[in-house]
Amino acid sequence: MRKMQSIEESAALGQSIEESAALEQSIEESAALGQEQRIVLSPLTKEDIPEVWRIERENYSLPWSERAFCEALERDYYCFLKATDRERIAGYCGYQRSFETADITNVTVRQECRRMGIGRRMLKALMENGFRQGVERFTLEVRASNEAALSLYQSLGFRQEGVRKGYYEFPKEDAVILWTPAGMRSAVIG
Repeated sequence: MRKMQSIEESAALGQSIEESAALEQSIEESAALGQEQRIVLSPLTKEDIPEVWRIERENYSLPWSERAFCEALERDYYCFLKATDRERIAGYCGYQRSFETADITNVTVRQECRRMGIGRRMLKALMENGFRQGVERFTLEVRASNEAALSLYQSLGFRQEGVRKGYYEFPKEDAVILWTPAGMRSAVIG
């Protein structure tokens, strides 16, 4: 029943049933057992927004608003996933698709859930879904000082293609612009 609800929720977010089923299959394949926990990946829903917003506020000096998340979920060119650990959200990520490219807008893991591979699993499932929707390249910005995130993105095939000076506020910092190379689809989804 829960899986069917997730597929129906994905369809309501603008994805076809086939795309939703493929996302669910990708999510199930990406879910892994931890020592004492199970991380489950599934589409983000409007009911998740209050908890996501709490996590967003804990992690960012300029967080997205609840309204921004709700509006994004109403658009078919956005895709968001959540990682759930024992019924609480451990992390979430999303992209905004435009033709054959997608801008990864959010990658956030709850502070106490970091260093457990959750970000990698979420991003891999997110990218697999994007490739299935026709995305050829992904892009994102990351703080220049965020070495852990830079290392993760580079391990997933992202390469630096520029810097935005003073992009971030509180504290003021440059953003590193990363892109995946063209033709990367087969390396991610085989």
